[in-house]
Amino acid sequence: MKKSLLCLSLGLLVAGAVQAQTYVNEDFNSVSAPTLPSSWTSHPSGLWATGAPNSVCPNGMSLVGYDLSATGHEKVAGVNGNTNANNSVLTTPSFNLPSSASGVYLTFDLCYLGLQYTADASLHENLYLVYTTDGGSTWNNIQEIQANSNYLWEMHAIDVSSLAGTNNIELGFKYTNADTVLMGALLDNVKVAVAPSNEMALLAVTPQQGDANAYASVNSNITISGAVQNNGASAITSYTVYVQEGNNTPTSTQETANIAPFSTGTFSDVTYTVPSLGAHNLKVWVSLNGDADNSNDTATAYVEGVSFSPTKHLVFEEATGAWCGWCPRGAVGMKTMAQQYGSLAALISVHDNDAMAISSYDALITGLPGFTGFPTVVVDRTFLGDPGPQSIVDMYNQYKDNFGFAGVTMQQPSISGNSVSINVDVKPAVDIAGAKLALVVTENGVTGTGSGYEQHNYYAGGGSGVMGGYENLPSVITDEVFEFVARSITPSADGGASGLPSTMTAGNTYSATLTATLDPSWNQDSLKYVVMLIGQDGKILNSDFTGSSLGITNVDAGLKDAAIYPNPATQGLAHISVNAKQSTQAQLTITDMTGRVVYSGQTVNLNAGNNTVTVSTASLANGAYMVNLNTEKGNISLKLNVIK
Repeated sequence: MKKSLLCLSLGLLVAGAVQAQTYVNEDFNSVSAPTLPSSWTSHPSGLWATGAPNSVCPNGMSLVGYDLSATGHEKVAGVNGNTNANNSVLTTPSFNLPSSASGVYLTFDLCYLGLQYTADASLHENLYLVYTTDGGSTWNNIQEIQANSNYLWEMHAIDVSSLAGTNNIELGFKYTNADTVLMGALLDNVKVAVAPSNEMALLAVTPQQGDANAYASVNSNITISGAVQNNGASAITSYTVYVQEGNNTPTSTQETANIAPFSTGTFSDVTYTVPSLGAHNLKVWVSLNGDADNSNDTATAYVEGVSFSPTKHLVFEEATGAWCGWCPRGAVGMKTMAQQYGSLAALISVHDNDAMAISSYDALITGLPGFTGFPTVVVDRTFLGDPGPQSIVDMYNQYKDNFGFAGVTMQQPSISGNSVSINVDVKPAVDIAGAKLALVVTENGVTGTGSGYEQHNYYAGGGSGVMGGYENLPSVITDEVFEFVARSITPSADGGASGLPSTMTAGNTYSATLTATLDPSWNQDSLKYVVMLIGQDGKILNSDFTGSSLGITNVDAGLKDAAIYPNPATQGLAHISVNAKQSTQAQLTITDMTGRVVYSGQTVNLNAGNNTVTVSTASLANGAYMVNLNTEKGNISLKLNVIK
C-alpha cells in the first residue's frame, strides 16, 4: 500500500481507548474566544488566543488567500503573524513526567506554512517546541516543528519521553517571524499521553454519495479507497480492510503497509462488486492486531449501480492571460495534453483581461471555490490544479475514469454564414435533475497586435527553468500564437436548459440544439466546438467535442486535423473527417484496445483537402476501439467508443 500524507478536512484525534497515562488533552472547544483554557499561558500575554481559525489568524486570508477553517477545527488556538508576535510562546498546563515514563508523545493538529512572503530568504516563519520548568523564566529547546507538507491542516507527533524524570513541565509552542508580517500558526487537539503500541483509525473512505467515482455498471467492480492513521508507537506493517452491505457476508482485503507511528497511509485496492441497480450503502472497517480501541475503525461508503457507464470526456478549462508571466507554463501543459489525450479530453483556454477575454466566462472560472491565481487549470469545474505539463497530465490520469453521468453526443456542426448550429443527444445513465448545456467555440492559431496579444514570459533566459522552449523566447513575446482560445460560450457561461426537461430519466435519450454566432474575424478552419453537460451544482457532468483539440496530425503521412464523430457512436455509424495534403489511398482498420484487429480490408480514396470517411460500427460490440487510417507514409489512429 502506498503511504502518503493527506490534507484532512477533519480534526485528527489520537483518541479512543483510555491510555495508560494522559498528561494534557485540550481541543479548545470549551472556552470563549479569545480566552485560553485554564492553566494555558501566552508569553507575552494576549498574543496567542482562541477562536475560529480565520479570526485568530486573519493573515492567512489576507496574505496568501487561504481559508484556514476546516471541519473539526471550528475553534482553535493560534497566533497571528504580525510583527509583535515574534518570539511569542503558547504553553500547556504544568505536569510531571515520572522517570519510568516511556513512549510519551505530544500530538497536535497544526496549520502552519513556514511562510516566506518577501524576497529576503532570512525573513520567514519558524515554529519551535520548547519547554520550561520555572514558569517561563528559562526556555529549553526540544526541536523545530516543520511546516506542513501538504496544504493546511496536518497532524504532528513528537516523542517527549526524553523529559522523563522532570517535574513542572510546561511544553511551549514558540513562534518567530523576524519581526516581519507573515501568516502565523494554529493548533488544535493538543495531547500529551503514553501512546499505545498498536492502534489505528479509519479516517475517511470514498466514494461518497455524489462523488464522480460512486457509480458502476451492475456486476462490475468499483474501487473503495480510504485513509488510515497510525495512532500507535509501533509501525504498522499489515492490516485488514472489510467491506459489508447490510447483513451480507463481509469481504476482506489484506493490506501490506509501512506506516510509521502517528503517520497516515492510504489503501486503494479494495473492490466491491455492484450487485444490482440503485444505491448501496457499505460499512467499511479496518482491523489491526493488538488494537484495543475499535471506536474509530469504521466508516461508510456509497456506490450506485447503473445500467451503463457513459464514456467520460473531461473538460480542462485553463485560466490564463497574455499579461501573466507564468502562464506559458499553462500553454505548454495544454499542448502536452493535446498531444497525449487530445481526442479524449476537451481543452479550453479561458483568457483574463487581455484581447481574447470573455468577461462572463472569465468571471465564472476565477470565481470557482479554491481559485487562487493564474495560471490554473480547472477540470470539470470541480478540481483545480497547476496546468504545468506534468501536473496537468497527472490530473487527467487521476480523473479520467470518473463517472460520466450521461452520454453526450454532438452531431456534425452545421455552419451557415456566421452561425453554427449543433444537434446534441443526451442519454443519462442515472436520473438527472436541473441539467444544462453550454456550447464553447474555441480557435487555434490565434495571433494579433497590441498589448492584449503580447505574452509576458517569466521563463525568458532560463532563470526559472526549462519550459517547452519559452526559456529561449523574450520576456515579452509580440508574435505569440495562442491555442484553444475560448471565443464564445452560449447560451451563457454556466449553460442553459436548451430544451432539456427539468428531470432526465435514466436510459432515455433527449435531444437539443445549440447555436452560436461566429465572428467573421475568426478562422473557421481553426475552430473547434465543445458541448458541456452541466449539473445543477455547476459542475460538468460530461462533454463531447469535435475531434482532437488541436486536430490529430501526422505530417509524414500527409494527414492532419483528423477527428471522429459522433463519439461515442450510438446509431451504427461513425464518420472520420481528415485533411489530406495530396490525393492518396489509405487502408481502414479497426482494433480493440488489446490490439486485436476486428475489421480490416477497406481501401479509402482521399482527395487533397478535406475528406469524410464513413465507418460502420453495427457489428462492433459496446466498448472502446482504435480506428486507423494507414497510408504508405504513415498512419493516424483515433479512439472510438461504441454504445448501442
